[in-house]
Amino acid sequence: MLGRPLIRFDSVPSTMTVLAGLASSGAPEGTTVVTGFQSAGRGRAGRTWVTPPGTSLLCSVLLRPHLPLPRLTPLSILVADAITSVARHEYGLDARIKWPNDVLIDGKKLSGILIQTRPNGQFPSVNIGMGINANIHPGDLPPTATSLLAAYGLAVDLDLLLRQILDAVETRYRALCDGDLSPIWPGIQDRLAMRHERVTVQEGDASVTGFLRRIDPDGALVMDDDGVLRRIVVGDLVRGPRLPSDTPADAPVPGKNARI
Repeated sequence: MLGRPLIRFDSVPSTMTVLAGLASSGAPEGTTVVTGFQSAGRGRAGRTWVTPPGTSLLCSVLLRPHLPLPRLTPLSILVADAITSVARHEYGLDARIKWPNDVLIDGKKLSGILIQTRPNGQFPSVNIGMGINANIHPGDLPPTATSLLAAYGLAVDLDLLLRQILDAVETRYRALCDGDLSPIWPGIQDRLAMRHERVTVQEGDASVTGFLRRIDPDGALVMDDDGVLRRIVVGDLVRGPRLPSDTPADAPVPGKNARI
């Protein structure tokens, strides 16, 4: 379903902007916009996303799920897991999910994801933006980023990569719509970056520091803050010092959300 229709551009300001216009005009679910270059690409919190022309997979996908907005909160994690799974199973790379919307290899950013929901009658429509550093030469990357070329050692076929990722996203999207993420979620926990490490989650001037335990199926991050378990639903994750090897296993999570 995803990638039908597939609309290609050599260059656009932003695939998300193009897709938003198509969605407003009634484009069907699965509509995918892909480009070789974005002049005004952006990520979460309005951050810019700029890569050399023709080196990255830059695309946006339209979904029209018959789900209420609260049921869609795990979507960014599911998309990140799809990209992580492709990097691991197709290219043999130790990719990890960084909550809430990034993919890392060796602690460096490979991919970012942007989710935008729009009112659409009873259920919202969803635009998913994905940027994946594919064939960027290591010398053209900042110290905090990596690419498939840098990690894998060979250039990848962008059309094949697009199909692999769309298939992986669709599998997880169907599980979300069916209401059963149980076959997927254990693997997400295994692929979670910085799990059992001491980290800080920050939003604005507020922050919470503790040991990262897991992600709940609703997309919330669970942290152990000096024995108090907190569910963080919004924020930016920053690495902290490593957890001692004798730290006890996860404890049950209280039903409390912390929006910081």
